[in-house]
Amino acid sequence: MAVGLAILNQKGGTGKTPVTIHLAGALAKLGKRVLVLDLDGQADLTAGIGFKRDVHGADGDSILSLLLDLKADPDALIRRAPNDEFDVIPGNMQMYLAEQSLMGQRNRERRLERVFQRIRTDYDYILVDCPPALNVVTDNALLACGRVLIPARMHRTYRGSINNLMGQINTLREVFEADIDIVGVVPVGYEQQVDQQAFMEALREGAPQLLAPALRKRQTLIEDARDAGHSIFSYVPSGSYRKKAQRESQEDYLALAGFVMRRTAEGMS
Repeated sequence: MAVGLAILNQKGGTGKTPVTIHLAGALAKLGKRVLVLDLDGQADLTAGIGFKRDVHGADGDSILSLLLDLKADPDALIRRAPNDEFDVIPGNMQMYLAEQSLMGQRNRERRLERVFQRIRTDYDYILVDCPPALNVVTDNALLACGRVLIPARMHRTYRGSINNLMGQINTLREVFEADIDIVGVVPVGYEQQVDQQAFMEALREGAPQLLAPALRKRQTLIEDARDAGHSIFSYVPSGSYRKKAQRESQEDYLALAGFVMRRTAEGMS
């Protein structure tokens, strides 16, 4: 039975999509069967792993068709990532219509949960790349997955977004009597700076079990891999500096994958 994991922070620029892509690559590297869902109307994940416009263009099929028609076959939308060892249900601009389209649907917050019931036995992990919002789409992701991983920049301006997300999680727990666990908070783009260290120390003191391994700043490498349509585990960089950065980034994501595997296997608190 697959472990579902929503990757979510409603604040933009936190690195949700790269975290989803490269975590999927790391889990696949460790021998896990992985499916990734792109719920964001920007479809950056779908484009960033190498799919062409005919897949993630406005006229292509996306996860929205499954949310609106629960009799639709999820297998018809599942595709192999062009350059990596994991599967994907692509997203596209149709997802911008999801909020409005789902409003008239019965049990609109639990539509993705119904989709999960039909695919969960085929994978070890299902990662959901969420849009930067707190709305019915992200509610679907949280309720279907039952677990959330929160990418965050380690600056004080991001503390409010984490608190707001945790407030929404608590609301869903109460309203739907649902189990939603926070797997961890991932420090993204980490550098040895005083304000970042202070943020991490505050998290370590308040909830040490939630502090995931930090992802060091490797912006150019991540952008190059995205432009080539690869995770950092399949991307082939040029130059010794890029190769060193790739090895270090792979180490970070393998550590994050190990953290996720431990947390989801042992139960969370």
